[in-house]
Amino acid sequence: MNFDIFAPDFGILPSAYWRKSAITNPIELFWSEDLLALLRLCGETEETIGERASDYDRFLALSRALPMLKGHPTRAWIVSVLQKYFDLQELPTEETAPQVWKTLSQALLEHPLVAKELVSGAWLCDALEVPDNLPKQVTPVLHADLLLHTSAKNAIAWSAEIASVVAHFAANRCQKIVLHIGKDFDFIVPSLYHVDRALSLAKKDREATNLLTAQLVRELCAAAQKQNLLLVLVCNGNLLATANLLQYAEESVGLPRLCWVANEAREASALLDFTAKPHKSEILAALSYDCIMTQAELSGVLEGWQMRYPVGRLCFVTARDLRQMPAAQAHISAMLKK
Repeated sequence: MNFDIFAPDFGILPSAYWRKSAITNPIELFWSEDLLALLRLCGETEETIGERASDYDRFLALSRALPMLKGHPTRAWIVSVLQKYFDLQELPTEETAPQVWKTLSQALLEHPLVAKELVSGAWLCDALEVPDNLPKQVTPVLHADLLLHTSAKNAIAWSAEIASVVAHFAANRCQKIVLHIGKDFDFIVPSLYHVDRALSLAKKDREATNLLTAQLVRELCAAAQKQNLLLVLVCNGNLLATANLLQYAEESVGLPRLCWVANEAREASALLDFTAKPHKSEILAALSYDCIMTQAELSGVLEGWQMRYPVGRLCFVTARDLRQMPAAQAHISAMLKK
């Protein structure tokens, strides 16, 4: 059972990371906004990991946190990097961190690593464009608001642009695309005329943004279906609007294999109703990494889902919050076996 079906292996890395010509600093091997958030959950303060903290302080903080992350994909990835590139069989601790820092610094000084070699998780797309040096098997993470700033002047050109980028992802052995939909999204049925008009606006108002977001999801569904990619839809706002959007996309172009991700599990009834209906393609449900719940709250939500829906098909849940690991994963696994 893969509890990280919709998430990157170790966090989302910005484009600037893998565009680096070389890495010579040990903390740059692993640093990302997701790791920063994870260290905060482990009790680290802004003085040790914030903007004013030195790289060495951050490395010490990471070394202190690693023992608390047993079973976490970030720790597994760090282990693999240290073993593969530096022949280090043991993770650094607070006591051994100074010597490990010295060893890594010396190794990187003699043989700098290219960031592209390390990336096996996710890439944050700054815009809808075809990158020149996209790493193999990386997961593109798209944000709808960023993708609406396109140079395409009409719906047909925009559709071709989206299809070209998705095909490029597939050619680089990407297996899934993650799309974040903004909190203010409200579903509006798009038409070619209105899409053309919205694209021509220099400054998009809320109605134009909602309309273009619906068109974007429609085109991504068509392209992902053609390239046999899993589309992961992260729903940050109105889940009823998202359910209507998926219904529209299915009726107009069809759906690819799809996993929707809800931030608020208690408000997911509309999406669950849609998912429980018969579909040509597999549809999965998930709770977001941002869904912070106690184990009792999580169990209550999942048992409610189990009573109403075929859980074996729906509940793929990722537990990032340390309070949910590993007990919650064992609970979910036991439910699915039933």
